[in-house]
Formats: sequence, C-alpha cells, structure tokens
Amino acid sequence: MKGIAKAKENGDLSDYPEDVRPTIQAVAEHFKLRPPTTKKGKGYWIMQARELIDACGEWGTRAIQEYRQDFETYMDGHQGVAPHTVEGPGSLVKVIRAKSGTMRGELTKDTSQMSDREYRAYLNRLKEMEESNG
Repeated sequence: MKGIAKAKENGDLSDYPEDVRPTIQAVAEHFKLRPPTTKKGKGYWIMQARELIDACGEWGTRAIQEYRQDFETYMDGHQGVAPHTVEGPGSLVKVIRAKSGTMRGELTKDTSQMSDREYRAYLNRLKEMEESNG
C-alpha cells in the first residue's frame, strides 16, 4: 500500500517531525494503530516515539518488526490473547528495549554452538547492521 491509501489508513504523518516518522509508521503498521490527529495526541506520540527510538538503539525499526513476530508467536500459543495491550509507541518501550538487548546478545554468541537456522539469522543481522551503519 502506497501514497494516499497508506496516508488515509495510518493518518497523515507529514505533521510529525522527520525523526519520529519511521518509528510511528512502524508502530502504526505492525500494531494496526492510527496515529492521533489532535495536537495533544500528536505531542504525546512524538514524546513516546523518541523514547522508543532510544529503546530500539542500533536496530531501529527492525526491533519493532522482530518484537511483533514475538508478539504473534505469543498470541498463537495463547488462543489469540495478546501479552499486553498496545495503545501507542510508549506501550512498547520496555519490551523493545529488552528485545534490542536480546538481539544484541545474539550477536555475541559462540557461532560454533548455533544451529544452521540461528547462524543464518546471525549473519543476516550482521549484514543489516553493516548496511545501517553505512
């Protein structure tokens, strides 16, 4: 989905500061939320998004995507019940900070102890980090 259709679904993000747009977009898309349109609501989301950006660390919005996979896995094992509610970026700060730490820890594992699947994921994460760091 692109352009006007995406803007209608996720709200117009042009009123949000450039630094928070990718994070707000990721939260809106992965958790099916519509960013607020009121001045007060936008201010609240901007503040929360900046906290979430800090929690994501070097992983950026990739950490949000990875956490959503964990979120889905949890729901699959619990009859569709979510591990917690998500009302905006602030709802994700603690869990994303933990997920980023886990992702960071996975990069320091002894690769000789990894399964083929884990090793491929490890290599993909290394590649993504190299690309994001330029």
